[in-house]
Amino acid sequence: MAAYECFDSYSAFERYLDYGGPDLIPSVRLLLSEYCRHALDRAWFYYPDALPEESVAKDDIRNGYILRRLNFPLEDLYPDSQPAGQVGQEIYGSGAALIYTTRSFRRIEGVPFLIWCDVFVRAVHKIDATTISMRIDGPAGTEARLALVMEDGNTPDGIEPRLTTSDGRALPFELQDGRLEARLPADASLLFAWKETKK
Repeated sequence: MAAYECFDSYSAFERYLDYGGPDLIPSVRLLLSEYCRHALDRAWFYYPDALPEESVAKDDIRNGYILRRLNFPLEDLYPDSQPAGQVGQEIYGSGAALIYTTRSFRRIEGVPFLIWCDVFVRAVHKIDATTISMRIDGPAGTEARLALVMEDGNTPDGIEPRLTTSDGRALPFELQDGRLEARLPADASLLFAWKETKK
């Protein structure tokens, strides 16, 4: 597997899902959405500093050598336990970070956190200073994760979020690794409101 082809596929599938909308065959929507969801996790392992040192090629590297401290992804990962990076590092694969970030995070002007989701978020509308509506565009019958990531790097203990589906069902947030996270239907219309509380 190569980083460039993985993020290029991710980007193409995101467009395909967007253009296809509700007319897509459900099994196609499921396949492409799940590829994109898991690409977000798999992408870390193209970076040599995310792999154990013994898992990265050291000899006979086709394009020179590998600098583990240099955040250029490895050209190649192998499913059969061969050392990763036998071809070397790829500059053109560095676009992966931009592609994954711009499609999984949402920045809303005037809001102290980013919204991250492991499926695509569509139709985000700011209703007022502390309320937005959005559509989660995943396959029916599956679950998505949505998280609030504070821009200042602090824990979100000064935020009280309220997330409800279009039919009025409340979805709770839990504190996970310094961010607030919710599990929700992957194909839902949501109303998301919050208030900032004094610490």
